[in-house]
Amino acid sequence: MDKIKTKRNERRLSKSFIEEGLKLVADRAEREGVSKGTASRHAAAIRGVTPALGGVKTRVTNPGAWVALYARSDATSTVISNMKFTAVIFEWAGEQDYENAGLYARIAKAIRTALAVRGETNQ
Repeated sequence: MDKIKTKRNERRLSKSFIEEGLKLVADRAEREGVSKGTASRHAAAIRGVTPALGGVKTRVTNPGAWVALYARSDATSTVISNMKFTAVIFEWAGEQDYENAGLYARIAKAIRTALAVRGETNQ
């Protein structure tokens, strides 16, 4: 675990899922021909959900970790957008031939469940 500066404070978080997410963004851009602007936005979204994505496997697949992102008083519509973009990336990865495809699909499901709790079901 590394110390990662989040919007509110510095916390001990794991960079592994964040780095994996950024690799998935780059891989998707290459495989699917995603525009540079879209890939950049997706990478920013991955970085934007660091407090939830910086946890251990059991935490990132738990919808409660994702609900906590927008449950704070300072949450903005950007948080919801970042969650939606992150879900798109992990859903895509869950459908590919990656070794961790099942895990990626569970992460996406946790994000979608958290968004559904809030009433945000559109992409």
